[in-house]
Amino acid sequence: HQPARETLIFALRARGGAVKLLFSAAAQSARVQLTKGSYENPAAPPMLCMLLRKHLSGAKLLDIEQSGLDRILSFRFENRSELGDVVELRLVAEIMGRHSNVILLGPDGIIIDALKRIDPSLSSVRQVLPGLRYQLPPGQDKLSLLDDGADAITDCILETPDRPLQKAAMGAMMGISPVVAEEIAGYASRTGEGTAASLGESGRDRLRFFLREMERQVRAGGVPTMLLRRDGTPKDLSFLRLTQYEGLCITKEYTSYSELLDAFYAEKDLRERMKQRSGDLFRFLVNL
Repeated sequence: HQPARETLIFALRARGGAVKLLFSAAAQSARVQLTKGSYENPAAPPMLCMLLRKHLSGAKLLDIEQSGLDRILSFRFENRSELGDVVELRLVAEIMGRHSNVILLGPDGIIIDALKRIDPSLSSVRQVLPGLRYQLPPGQDKLSLLDDGADAITDCILETPDRPLQKAAMGAMMGISPVVAEEIAGYASRTGEGTAASLGESGRDRLRFFLREMERQVRAGGVPTMLLRRDGTPKDLSFLRLTQYEGLCITKEYTSYSELLDAFYAEKDLRERMKQRSGDLFRFLVNL
């Protein structure tokens, strides 16, 4: 189903029961998750939705692959073509803010279609259009906490002594969000401010210790955590316990990441859908 312009929902069935897998390429709420939320679908399915049904209805999900700790997921499906041949298809989810996308690839890696088509007028570096061969987004040359380790990342952060700690962490580490970078900077400097050069020996030791502890938490699955403002509205979310806002915000832990994401984006998605529909209605009235 395609309940909104940048949202897709797939129904998956297994021995354990049925689940709904949500893909969102919306700039402010891009994600991939299992969801228990209910979404209202349009009366007539959009063209991309019909295309995905044609290629993936009845398909078997073989595997899910991630590109390092980058926010790129590849879902491998096996299905039969119109001629009855077994073919392997891939659905690639790129979670990159306003550049997020969901792309369907054929057996040869050629793009069948995408949620957002990117032509040369939008990007001269990488086009995403039917008939083109799929290419991964340009790499950012960052380090992975799981592959490179805490010591290598600490050294990389210290190599940019004049950058603010938060930006140095964002520039060194793959797959972390600004709130996690702030947590790293806050633990290392105790204030969250300053640069790598201002840390001193004790600050560098704290930075190394925190990254090692963070690696341990990632390997253990982390703690799905939401940060709430005093009025109860969601502010941010993370895979670790956030301490930098103690006294200012409330933290709430969840049993699963999908439950966390459902709770965090429920209100945000509602506002986004209202905005999209009001925009469509406004354009319709202007045309009339």
